[in-house]
Amino acid sequence: MELEQPVVYSSIDSENMHRAPQSENCTFALACVTFRKPPSFVDVTDTKVAKSLIISSLVIYPRLKCKPDKYTLAFWDSPENVEMKKDLLSRGDDVDKEMLKFKLYYTDLRKKYKVVFIAYPAAYDWQFLNKMYWDEYPDTIMEKPYGWEFEFYAECIQTLYKDDPEAHDPIKKKLEEQYGKRHEPLEDATRQGLLYIHMKLANKENRLKSKRLEAFVKDLTVSFKKRKFEDADVDEDLTETHCEFSRDCLQLMGKYNL
Repeated sequence: MELEQPVVYSSIDSENMHRAPQSENCTFALACVTFRKPPSFVDVTDTKVAKSLIISSLVIYPRLKCKPDKYTLAFWDSPENVEMKKDLLSRGDDVDKEMLKFKLYYTDLRKKYKVVFIAYPAAYDWQFLNKMYWDEYPDTIMEKPYGWEFEFYAECIQTLYKDDPEAHDPIKKKLEEQYGKRHEPLEDATRQGLLYIHMKLANKENRLKSKRLEAFVKDLTVSFKKRKFEDADVDEDLTETHCEFSRDCLQLMGKYNL
């Protein structure tokens, strides 16, 4: 019997010189940081915890070939971004060489894990990686059991965040303080991946808590009916009934970890 591969989350962040892929390469930096799936809720802002969650990472710098669109160029030429643009562009190498690094990295991951790509937002970053990959390797299919070599989609971190921004904002802001918002791809992919893990685990924890609370209310209702408050006419009887019900309540809170 085949063992199920453990799930890992590969957070991607791309830096591009266009708002959408073009016939010529638009991506001049792309980072991929791969995280293990924690068994339980963890504090992702703890640097030791964050380090323990990261399996591996990769940054590639494909040489820019497309003509930049004016809006994206204006963004990168702004005072806060121009130095990062110069630094990233100076690292550029042939697209085929850089994408081979990514292909080898990804292929190695697929031998050991079930890879789930994630991005913030997925609709933007994923399209550039997907375009580069299939431009370089249009006919690649791996041998079973891996199936198609490349994934068909990426999960959107931003969508998960927008489900409950008020709840996730404190962690998001703390991670931004720790990792910055300089459009440095490795920093961005790390920060966004940790946010995703936090939100995913927080949502799971909330669902479990909701189920525990539902079971608690159900058992507490049974206890309430069992105590027959309406039959306790005498003050002494009523006091004893209250005490018994309070004991039941405390026991059930312990049982359901509330």
